[in-house]
Amino acid sequence: MDAKSKLPLPYVNIGIIDQPVGTLSNADGTFSLSIPVSYQSDSLLFTSLGYSPQKISIRSLTENSLIFLQQRAIQLQEVRVVADKNVKVYDLGNKLSDNSFTCSDSASAGAAMALLIDNKFPHFHRKLTTPYLLQKAAILIGTNTLSEFKLRLRLLEYDSLTGLPGQDLFDKNIIITSRLQREGWIDIDLSNYGIRIDQPRFFLAFEWILDDNDRRWVLNQYKEFAIANPQRVKIDTIVVEGKKIPHVNWRGISVGTSFRVSTLPYSLKNYQCFYRTNSQGAWIRSSFILTARLFASNG
Repeated sequence: MDAKSKLPLPYVNIGIIDQPVGTLSNADGTFSLSIPVSYQSDSLLFTSLGYSPQKISIRSLTENSLIFLQQRAIQLQEVRVVADKNVKVYDLGNKLSDNSFTCSDSASAGAAMALLIDNKFPHFHRKLTTPYLLQKAAILIGTNTLSEFKLRLRLLEYDSLTGLPGQDLFDKNIIITSRLQREGWIDIDLSNYGIRIDQPRFFLAFEWILDDNDRRWVLNQYKEFAIANPQRVKIDTIVVEGKKIPHVNWRGISVGTSFRVSTLPYSLKNYQCFYRTNSQGAWIRSSFILTARLFASNG
């Protein structure tokens, strides 16, 4: 809850840092999370865009615990947004695809994919220089079996020490709601947010937003399929930079909302992509590249 207004906070990231235990709060601020005995001595991290993080011992939590987050005072540089049809807009990111991927086959929540945005080959624009002023983002949806789905767009810093996605670069929620039932692009207009990015490399991330009921339904669909078709559930591996990266291949079923991705050698050579399977979970180098694009102008 908001510590000042006492209003519920939706879609708060909750979990144990870098561990497979995490979830999101529902739209009404409630959440449920099953914590294995081996993690009972750990702490849960609560983070929400625009709020200071809160870390709480798991042993101190009860079924009716109220968690209050303090709004964070942030001084944002004013960006004047002026509509100008003559402004040159440059596209970055990956538009190739040959497969689909979803992390919603888990009871966890807060799964996300992050594509490294870098102004270089194969989308190098000599006249595009930092700071970038973001105009639009787009993601290619593969399949969707929900009547309505939500995604959260995040912009994350590039950690120069680890190469992984880091802290958020924009401190407001950008929630996308769609009823798209087939493969297709979803465009997100960013021009009114005045988002200026000073870093030459950063991540464009999309997070699956599912409430408890949706997650349970999706998980049950996969469980029933695995019981009836064990031969069609396989753990595949692909080699990326000399490392074998595993992922579950569900053959003949896709429940929830999947993103289109590329496993083409060209894409794997020229782009980097990471994913996490839950809130606060560790970022893992992906064996495929998210099909997503970002459009920017000089800021």
